[in-house]
Amino acid sequence: MSLKDDRERILARLGKLKALADFGAAGERENAKAAMERVAEKYGIDLDNLNEEKETDYVLEFKRGWRLDLIRQLVGLGRIEWHGSLDAPHCNIYLRRQGGKVAYYFVRCTAAQWTELRAKFDILARDYERQLRLFFRAFLEANDLLVPSAPDGTKPSAQEIADAMDALSMAQGIKKSSVRKQITATRGLLAEEGGTAAARQNGDGEKGVG
Repeated sequence: MSLKDDRERILARLGKLKALADFGAAGERENAKAAMERVAEKYGIDLDNLNEEKETDYVLEFKRGWRLDLIRQLVGLGRIEWHGSLDAPHCNIYLRRQGGKVAYYFVRCTAAQWTELRAKFDILARDYERQLRLFFRAFLEANDLLVPSAPDGTKPSAQEIADAMDALSMAQGIKKSSVRKQITATRGLLAEEGGTAAARQNGDGEKGVG
């Protein structure tokens, strides 16, 4: 393994530890912070100088949607943390266009910053997707749309029970949707059109109209 590969591996580890120190569970944060300091000391890495290294372009694999919005937020927060200002000319998202359309987005930052950004993104994206699934279940619950599951004798796991309780709690804050009736009975239409619709139906009787 080359020195470059070795350094990238260490930076990746530091980035993951920094992400846990910032967004991990209560117990994880202190442990991750202590581990990060131990790794930096072991390999002689000055954590304060990592943000002063050469910046590189890292292409994002998404062009739109909540994933792009999430990485934008993390980049902005990182710029404030690493460079002291949201307006600092470092660590930003740029885009390249081809034929007037967005070809791709990329982040220009140091290797250490990128590993930290990606580690934080992975943690938060997984949790966001879990929360979306809970929200969908909560939305169904709030609108009385949950289909009863068939009794197959399978007991729900502890995690499934916890998720169901979270969904029920979330459902309390969701406003029930107002659905207007979209189908009008043909009987009313016949009355309005003076019987002309009946002639068009050729004696077929009542027919719903969308």
